[in-house]
Amino acid sequence: MKCLERLLPLSLNLFLFVLLLFQVAFAAEVVLKNDVKVSGEKVFLKDVADIRGAPAEVQLLSDIFITSSPPPCRERTLSKKRVAERIVRFLEENGISFKEIRVTGPSLIRMTRPCVRLDRERVKAAVVEFFNKNYPDYVVLSVSAPSVAIPYEHFEERISLDSLGDRYARVKYEILVKGVPIRKFWIPVRIDKKVEVVVAARDIPKGKVISPSDLKKEKLPSLKVRRGALTFESVIGKVAKRDIRAGEVIKGRDLEPNFVVKKGKPVKLIYESGGIHVELLAVALENGAVGDIIKVKNVSTGKVLVCKVIGENTVKFLLK
Repeated sequence: MKCLERLLPLSLNLFLFVLLLFQVAFAAEVVLKNDVKVSGEKVFLKDVADIRGAPAEVQLLSDIFITSSPPPCRERTLSKKRVAERIVRFLEENGISFKEIRVTGPSLIRMTRPCVRLDRERVKAAVVEFFNKNYPDYVVLSVSAPSVAIPYEHFEERISLDSLGDRYARVKYEILVKGVPIRKFWIPVRIDKKVEVVVAARDIPKGKVISPSDLKKEKLPSLKVRRGALTFESVIGKVAKRDIRAGEVIKGRDLEPNFVVKKGKPVKLIYESGGIHVELLAVALENGAVGDIIKVKNVSTGKVLVCKVIGENTVKFLLK
């Protein structure tokens, strides 16, 4: 069996003369393309040329390895001479003979490897959306996102949680092509856990005694909430020290006790014991809200008594 008889690499119509395997006289034509888009790491003859001939010839020539692909998002030129040399080498190494192979087309082929660039902002937005959807009790503060070039025009993104703490998390960011992961990244994420706070459900004017209907609960990032946040129960019954707008977080400095007994003001002093009920006049020595224990002075005797505030300007003597 004979191998290649002659090769004219400098001719625009490059001819390769070889004897065909099994002594059958076949002729094939390889028509090179001007511009091609390639994917994957390797470039084969079928990627850069249209191959004409018998089905067996086309199938054989199609899968000849020509060169490696350019990096993603880059381009590279490939010469006609290089293509011809790779064809000859493949045939010689495999002991295959052709009567004639004609290589035509441009002297240089421009190969472009398409890609999609995932910039940091896109990756960050995807991570934030992942947390908003799956972990609503956390807010994302920052994402150490990479900028990635994906050597495919069509792909899918998949994010999953790798670890989670109160301040930091880590997610796995995968790029998939036809359901198969081709790239994986582990991305650090700085987070803040939300805490429940009490906010004004509507405008609360200064001096108003706060009722349950004035309040609602919301969750906010802990870094935006002062320590010792107020509970729902601790706010009800207090008096607004200033105008509080709807949606504002209510803080301790915004409130004061609802004093129903004022220092220096007269109060009704109630004494009860064994069925005896006596009402006397006294003067409050302290401010007091309902339930507070304060001191009052009996006007008639001048004695200082310890009493419990039970209502507006009303106290009850506490028996020892």
